[in-house]
Amino acid sequence: MHMKKNKITIKDVAEYAQVSPSTVSRVLNDYKWINTEVKERVQKANEAQADLLVSVHCGYSDNGSISGAVSHYKKGSKESRYLAEMIESALVKESGALDGGSGEGSYSILSDTEMPAVLVEVGYISNMEEAGSLTDDSYQNDAAKGIAKGIIMSLEKTE
Repeated sequence: MHMKKNKITIKDVAEYAQVSPSTVSRVLNDYKWINTEVKERVQKANEAQADLLVSVHCGYSDNGSISGAVSHYKKGSKESRYLAEMIESALVKESGALDGGSGEGSYSILSDTEMPAVLVEVGYISNMEEAGSLTDDSYQNDAAKGIAKGIIMSLEKTE
């Protein structure tokens, strides 16, 4: 019987991004962020003086036919916009998700951070077909690869 993996590890992210685990650890700074409130995440990211912040989510709509990956970026930030565009492009390419585009977002995780920030929705849990994909290991891995590649493309261009 195949056991489903419950969480993606730092080693998994490093492998996808083709960087060392210590690089990923520095980026994450504190893996406990996953279970913290948004206000605390913002505070921790600002205190850590992170170079960028990427927050990954699933979308929801009352309209069950809405689907696709969407990347929201920090209003007025060219760096955030470019990061969102690179993530969206690579995410769609790797996962096969419908391209929902990128646009400015009014989320506090974006507006209250001091670094370029992107909120990525990898699909809609309210869409029955996408909800199935979102629970699939292969889709999750492809989405993670796409996000990692988008971050790398963004960093290579801005350095």
